[in-house]
Amino acid sequence: MPLTRLILFCAHIGETFSYWKKARLVPVFMKDDAVDISNYRPISFLSAPSKIMESCVSDTIVRTFSIIRLITNYQWAYRERYSTELLLVHLSETWRKAVVQNKVVAVAFIDFRKTFDCTSLTTLLHKLRQQFGIQGPLLSWLTDYQ
Repeated sequence: MPLTRLILFCAHIGETFSYWKKARLVPVFMKDDAVDISNYRPISFLSAPSKIMESCVSDTIVRTFSIIRLITNYQWAYRERYSTELLLVHLSETWRKAVVQNKVVAVAFIDFRKTFDCTSLTTLLHKLRQQFGIQGPLLSWLTDYQ
């Protein structure tokens, strides 16, 4: 109960306790030469209360976007009972059926790994406010959480 009250308090005032936002950074090796620093990716570990609150906020935003139909059937991320694995199964079956029907199948893969490293948080917050109507304590919380 005390954690629930703290999370509700943060949601009400639109802020997060500063020590909940402190992360422990750990470099994780990804590929190739272990000596090359560009082959490591930093992973941030946040406190459990922070992760719980983050999950609550995310669920609220996704639920709201689903209700107002901003999330379509073509989106597989951030939808309940959908995953990238299910998307690959769906696409593989679609491609298999096309091949059986003697249709041409062309596939292009794009690596979006670094997309969020280049995305401006200010731009994202502006879009949430202007295009999606997110405001009040939720927008304040998202702004404060950075």
